[in-house]
Amino acid sequence: MRPAAWERSADPDRMLEAAAGRLSERKLLLFGCACARRAWDLIPESARAAVPLVERAAEVEDEEGRHEAVRAALFESVGQFAGMAVYLLPRRLQLAEYVPVVARLLRSREWSASLPAEERAWTEYLTPLLNLSPRRDHPEQAALLRCVAGRPFDPPGFDPGWRTSDVVALAAGVYAEEAFDRLPILADALEDAGCGDGRLLSHLRSAGPHARGCWVVDLVLGKS
Repeated sequence: MRPAAWERSADPDRMLEAAAGRLSERKLLLFGCACARRAWDLIPESARAAVPLVERAAEVEDEEGRHEAVRAALFESVGQFAGMAVYLLPRRLQLAEYVPVVARLLRSREWSASLPAEERAWTEYLTPLLNLSPRRDHPEQAALLRCVAGRPFDPPGFDPGWRTSDVVALAAGVYAEEAFDRLPILADALEDAGCGDGRLLSHLRSAGPHARGCWVVDLVLGKS
C-alpha cells in the first residue's frame, strides 16, 4: 500500500493486511483498545475493566509475559465471552492472527443467541469491527489505526535532540493520563526544540481521533 493510499483509506481490515509485519503486537493491542473505547457504551459494564488491563499488558516487553498478561486480563475481567475466544488460541498466536477465530465464534448463531442481552450488544459492535458485514468502510477505525500506527510505509525520522526534558515530560503525561487535549502543547514544545516535521506537528494539532499509542507520542517516548 502506498503512503497516499494509507492516508486516504477507510478500510481498516485492508490497512492491517497491508501493514502486516510492520506493526508491533503492542500497537495492535492498543489499536484494539482504542476501538473498544470508541464503543464504550456498547461494551458490557463487566467487560470494561479489561480495556485498561490490556493496555497495561501491552507494555510488557517480554513476549511470553505480555501474552500471559493479556490472557489474564481478559479472563479476569471479561468473563465467559472473551474467555471462550482466548481459550481457543494457541499460546503464541499474534493478535492479527486470532481475529478470524473470534469472527468464527461470532458467526455461530446458536452461540450468539445464548448470550445475555448486554453481550449481544457487544457482538453487534464487533461485527463491523471484524468486517463480518459486507460493508468494509469504517472511517473512524481507520483514523484510529493511523493515529496508533503512524506512517508504516513512510517512517519518519526523529532527531534525539528534540527530546528535551519539557517535551518528554509532556509526552509522558499525555500517555499516562490519555490527556490528548495537551497534544497541541506538545507540538509547540517540539517546535521550540527544533522540530520542523510538518506531518508530525500537524498530527499533534489535528482534531483526531487520538488514542493511547499515538505514533508521535511513541516517537518521543521511544516506544514501538
